[in-house]
Amino acid sequence: MPSVPINKSTTTSAELVAAPGEGKFIRVMGFSYEVDPDQENSNTVTFLSAATVKHAPTWPAGGGEARDAGPDGIFDCAPNEALNMSLSAAIAVKGSLTYVVKG
Repeated sequence: MPSVPINKSTTTSAELVAAPGEGKFIRVMGFSYEVDPDQENSNTVTFLSAATVKHAPTWPAGGGEARDAGPDGIFDCAPNEALNMSLSAAIAVKGSLTYVVKG
């Protein structure tokens, strides 16, 4: 199963996985990440299908999330849309994400 690193510390949106092409979509199967524990502020980690929010939890410094899913995945991006990520604060978030391309 393909995976990509999560290593972000800016609030601008960044592409994690490129749009897969006509008639295909990205299914997120799992992820694990942590907000920099040396910071004092919380951070909202937002996963997007292009510009549409799919998952956006807020975590305190040192907090994070680990999720694995069955065959249905955690969420799907819309057909031929990239999987993007943005942060609410310029605080480092590191981890990894697994996905499959369907369609």
